[in-house]
Amino acid sequence: MNVKHKLLKFSLYFLQGTLLLVIFSSLSFAGIFLSTDIPVSVGSSSFEEREIVYYEFPDFASFLTGTDLGIPKGVNVDAFAYSGDSILFSVDIPVSINDEDYSERDLILYDGNNFTRLLDGDSAGIPRGATIDAATVLTDGSVVISLDVLVYLGGSDIEARDLVRCVGFSCDSFFTGSDYGIPEGANLDGVMVITDGDDDGIPSQGGITGDILFSLDIPTAVNGLEVTDNDIIRCGQSPCYNYFDELTSQLPINASVDAFSFLDDNCPEDHNPAQEDSYPPQGNWCGDACECEGNFDGDEDQDGSDAFDFKVDFGRSPLGNPCESGNPCNGDFDCDHDCDGSDAFTFKEDFGRSPFGNPCPNCVTEPWCVYP
Repeated sequence: MNVKHKLLKFSLYFLQGTLLLVIFSSLSFAGIFLSTDIPVSVGSSSFEEREIVYYEFPDFASFLTGTDLGIPKGVNVDAFAYSGDSILFSVDIPVSINDEDYSERDLILYDGNNFTRLLDGDSAGIPRGATIDAATVLTDGSVVISLDVLVYLGGSDIEARDLVRCVGFSCDSFFTGSDYGIPEGANLDGVMVITDGDDDGIPSQGGITGDILFSLDIPTAVNGLEVTDNDIIRCGQSPCYNYFDELTSQLPINASVDAFSFLDDNCPEDHNPAQEDSYPPQGNWCGDACECEGNFDGDEDQDGSDAFDFKVDFGRSPLGNPCESGNPCNGDFDCDHDCDGSDAFTFKEDFGRSPFGNPCPNCVTEPWCVYP
């Protein structure tokens, strides 16, 4: 099962139906993906340091195991972020994945099937002895990283509390921790550069300009704000404040949040604060407020081209060419393995919507039924 399908299953489990909104500083969010620096036990569940965990109050669940990520036991996920439908991560020691060697200065991209090197530490000039321990992706495809030790990079001294932006093989200063009151000796452990275009309080990863969320490796004070190594701090247009402190009471006292990423806003241009995603029943990672269910090509209308795609699969059933994960149907809206009259009724509901009348926002509603 690839990364997107795993995310869709989590959409079903955590987002469908009523969503528990946890409120801090008048902001709301659905959940957080994270990795800890040591193995942890929470309730009856145990998680490794090579694992990505999903947390939504009050539950923790495994999202991607070390086996999923090809990481051997004893290796720690140091950075974690989303890049489109894929994820990227770094490790704290050199590893070999699928017969390819990666160092702790590389960023590894995983699309659910293949691993590739998104950032080559050697080519980018990251010196030996340094480790990438925080990373995020911007909307232009560049990456922002933090290193665990003082390095000279891009013509500047970069401390462990700073961030650099890398484009290709060139890296330059992006964020100076001292400007935001991060004390010397503190290390950025996780980071997101965020935007919130619809002002619903749910962060979307990837802004080039915008606020920054980060975690630190030690309890400390940031401009007089007391924080722990399980807190997530937001700095930017307003003074720094504790954006997310719930993990402090949920994780063991000796564990730190080593990497994190929030669930991205799946409907960035329509107001959708609860992130309802009920189509298909498992969700399709596109908010209900954003979609026409039969807008298969992801443009702003549901028209003849969509009708053609629907017609191609209409009539498929479990008795003849069933709709399955490996052979999906455009139009099995209820995920019952067929494309029949009930699906035709659903398709008809939105047929004719266009930019000139009730447009379908530009959001691809791919056939993401997850069949048993």
